[in-house]
Amino acid sequence: MTDFTIPTGKTRRNATSIDQLMNESMKRKLNRIVAVADRESRKLSQKERERREAIAETIDEWLGFLDENEEVETLKAFFIQIELLASAKNRRRIAGHPLRPQEGVEEVVAAELARRAAERGRAQCEKEAAAKATDAAAETDTTTVAD
Repeated sequence: MTDFTIPTGKTRRNATSIDQLMNESMKRKLNRIVAVADRESRKLSQKERERREAIAETIDEWLGFLDENEEVETLKAFFIQIELLASAKNRRRIAGHPLRPQEGVEEVVAAELARRAAERGRAQCEKEAAAKATDAAAETDTTTVAD
């Protein structure tokens, strides 16, 4: 068990270990609480894994359904959306999906990513310009006070 200390005085020399304050019954109860919390956490993780697997399996079936019914625009929209949300590494993986339409998706994704990058660049420039203006105003105030 981790040795936590509880300050009992003004100096560290007077600190008392939690283990010293707890009797055996309290230690068993604390260990039981930790074990229950651990078990509940594992159950939640298991449920989350199962939920993710169910979604993944259903999406594969749905994509197959869209492909069979030649709903190319819906497939394009789906792949565009998930590729825009994905990291660059996952975007490359998704691009290799056999049901991903080869035409139209990559161009839209590239254009949107370029637009977002330009927007981030503009926002950064505006932020830097505002910081410079604030610094210049502070410099002017300091100069005026000094005179």
